[in-house]
Amino acid sequence: VTSFYVTHDQVESLVLADLIVVRDRGLIVQIDTPEGVYLRPASRHVAAFVGRATLVEAVAGAEGAVRLAHGAEIPGLRHALAPGRACVVAIRPEFVGLVPLVGAPCAATIRRRMFMGPHVRVLLDGPHGLSLEAELDHRRWRALGLDEGDRVGIELAVRDFVVIADPTA
Repeated sequence: VTSFYVTHDQVESLVLADLIVVRDRGLIVQIDTPEGVYLRPASRHVAAFVGRATLVEAVAGAEGAVRLAHGAEIPGLRHALAPGRACVVAIRPEFVGLVPLVGAPCAATIRRRMFMGPHVRVLLDGPHGLSLEAELDHRRWRALGLDEGDRVGIELAVRDFVVIADPTA
């Protein structure tokens, strides 16, 4: 039996649906599985609308590289965009790892920590002026022993970045 269920409750839709249809200003912009919509958003709108994500303006480079608007170049991302094509890189907060500062690949300053019930949301001022969000469980937060204003190491795996073509370019 095929059913349509219209909801604005994102968790409910991700749990119940076999397929999700995302619309933007009346137009269908993505039809995909819940995992596909969340982990591989087809547009800036979908990335921002479904869940939370830091969206960073970028330009595609050769062989999967992108240059972020902040100046950093990130090699090895999965995309098939022509070099020079404007794009957006989406980074979900649960994929931003907080680690001890010593030996970390890059660092950020904790701007704000927010209690969110089952997890902690951390707003970060990262390298090259990049603002990031991280979400982690309370046990991990306590183990790090951090507070607002502290410097912390961050780990970002390129497999967790999503490169989205910017249709306005």
